[in-house]
Amino acid sequence: MDITASTNGSDQRAVSLTFLQTLIDTVPNPLFHADRDGRFRFCNPAFAELFGHAPADIIGKTIADLVPSVIAGNALLHQHPGRHVVEWALKKTVFDMGFSHAG
Repeated sequence: MDITASTNGSDQRAVSLTFLQTLIDTVPNPLFHADRDGRFRFCNPAFAELFGHAPADIIGKTIADLVPSVIAGNALLHQHPGRHVVEWALKKTVFDMGFSHAG
């Protein structure tokens, strides 16, 4: 059984993933992904730096965990639970983020 092709394919994927991770980690723009519940599942160092944290400290948290004043100060979120888009500025960067808030 020849596994050369399979090994080469795995090696190529590993190289591609390493390249993408390096690119994402070094791009100066803040990048993140949040799931349907508003929990951060991914962020790059530029995004984490805005909050004064390492990326590992951001994963699993919500924007309410990171910037509670944005959520606490928005009465609409508390009066009308559901899906909302919140805009806030942090270190001269403006964010628009949609998330669900149960109330």
